[in-house]
Amino acid sequence: MTPEHDEAGALAIAFRHHQEGRLALAEAGYRRVLEAAPGNVAVMQLLAVLSHQVGKSDVAVTLLRQAIALDPELAAAHRNLGIVLEERGDIAAAAASYRQAAALRPLDGEAHAHLARVLIAHGEGREATACLRRAAELRPDVLPDAGVHIALGNLLLRQGDVEQAVASYRQAVAAAPDLALAHSNLGNALRRLHRLGESAACLEHALALDPWLAEAHNNLGNVYLDQFVLPQAVACFERALALRGDFAEAHANLGNALQEQGHHDDAVAHYDAALTLRPDYPEALLARANALWQRGRLADAVAGCERAASRADDPAAPDIEVARTCLARPRALARAWDDRETPTAVVSATGEADPRLSATDVRAAYRALLGRDPESDEVVSWHLRHASDLEALLSSLIDAEEFRFRMTAGGGVTQDAVLRLLSLFSPREVVGYGKIRVGNEAGDGGYVMVADFADVVAALSAGVGTDVSWDLEISGHGIEVHQFDHTVSGPPVANERFHFHRRRIAARTSEDSDTVKRMIERISTAHGKILLKMDIEGGEWEVLDAAAVEDFARVAQAVVEFHGLSNVTNEAWRSRAMRTLGKLRSVFEVVHVHANNWSPVRLIANVPVPDMIEVTLVNRSMYEFRDSTQVFPTSLDRPNDKRRPDIFLGPMRFGS
Repeated sequence: MTPEHDEAGALAIAFRHHQEGRLALAEAGYRRVLEAAPGNVAVMQLLAVLSHQVGKSDVAVTLLRQAIALDPELAAAHRNLGIVLEERGDIAAAAASYRQAAALRPLDGEAHAHLARVLIAHGEGREATACLRRAAELRPDVLPDAGVHIALGNLLLRQGDVEQAVASYRQAVAAAPDLALAHSNLGNALRRLHRLGESAACLEHALALDPWLAEAHNNLGNVYLDQFVLPQAVACFERALALRGDFAEAHANLGNALQEQGHHDDAVAHYDAALTLRPDYPEALLARANALWQRGRLADAVAGCERAASRADDPAAPDIEVARTCLARPRALARAWDDRETPTAVVSATGEADPRLSATDVRAAYRALLGRDPESDEVVSWHLRHASDLEALLSSLIDAEEFRFRMTAGGGVTQDAVLRLLSLFSPREVVGYGKIRVGNEAGDGGYVMVADFADVVAALSAGVGTDVSWDLEISGHGIEVHQFDHTVSGPPVANERFHFHRRRIAARTSEDSDTVKRMIERISTAHGKILLKMDIEGGEWEVLDAAAVEDFARVAQAVVEFHGLSNVTNEAWRSRAMRTLGKLRSVFEVVHVHANNWSPVRLIANVPVPDMIEVTLVNRSMYEFRDSTQVFPTSLDRPNDKRRPDIFLGPMRFGS
């Protein structure tokens, strides 16, 4: 037998040992072959793979580099070297090996997939995306698992490429449909694109898959916070912290929600908890500074803003410009304090300078805190008489409603802007018809409507939950009720006229969601009047904003609960709200309003604004109207929270 045959036989035996897990025997066999044929690059690679398997990564690297030195075009050796280097944490060297493997074999999808993974670790999101696309084209069967797509999505999100992050998370969902984290991260990215309905759907699906996923509760809380649905936001953040007490982001987000509710001290406590976990967390530093500023702790607020701004070189600190902006006001105040007039002309009986205020102090404090001058010299004189020193003056201004108003989100909203929004809820009366209460007679779940259901062929009930009292009463008029709710498996009671659709109501139609137009298309009768009830926990703004005017042509009456009105201080929110309500008012007249007392009334620009309001809308083309003289709440209304009195709205008429 020739030496070649002896070598081949020995290699075959060693390889069989390797395949069957007898690694020590395989290693000994490979080494005997290498002793006989030191230049056998194939055996070098096999021995390198085995060495890597048994934890001898240094040996594996040496063997692979020897093989590459003998044959630089060994693509497999470059790829295997990349694998070993990657596991050792040498990401840059691993990327170089994978690049060489892909260059030698451009059609090797596995090499592109490996390269994508290390590029993600190296922070090169765009090139990683291109590699993943190339791998998908060449070898769909070797595509990275969902974890790689999630990692790429996280990287792209940090780099601000939100659209590409969404695409990566969608690939993660496709790779692992039952992985809750993939749905949660997708929902978080969609929220960054202000697609709040889709975001909430993803997050609720994530929680259906894994109710113990703290990240999903936190992300859903942020969606509620964006919509200014504060009780639900607080509940989500508290649930996230109950599941994971060391969740710095959830502490900071809970602080934000509590801050919006006016609980500044509690907010600061949660910001402190977040900063204990992440001492250089810029968003928490900035939010804490704002809370301290509103509590009058000016020096601490300045220090917090400066610390946040000092993170300017950190790419993970996206709110640095906000920090710099926030610094302007406390620094102006500090300058006002330092530059104030020293009242040397006023001397006490002991001959020392009197620490009383000067007129310059008062004017400087007004400019720094309120952004304006005092109304008159008489106002200045009043402060000089009543404030013992500059600190007392500053405290009195900080406690003033005008200052608190200026420090809310959107700060500069005028009273006129608030009144313009509320005026879109000003009610009128329907000529020839009275009103009745439909649904729960005792409180939450009942709505006031016009007492006319003639020619109504169907009703749409968006948001069912556990209360179908409205649906039952409408069905009692012989009306088919189509119910839509993705959060429950069906209505709590059966009824032959109920048609349940486990679907979310959203701005866009998808596999599990319907738009207003699609809801109406599900009604089998193409003609006749329709009733609409919508209580979808803040999603109504996005849904109704996306709907077309013609979608409401058949809707005779609509009862809608609008959430988050106190978010009127936010310019973007206010713009969408005005656009949405203006569209609705082009089709409907408001005929009834009732404030939901589960949420508070906030004084904004000295105007009381209910956070949630139930509104009854009636189609202008189907009825005649006249001015209303009613005062709200009426005898038909009931407090949603029976433990507290109803919220007084008065006639809800503004201006002439």
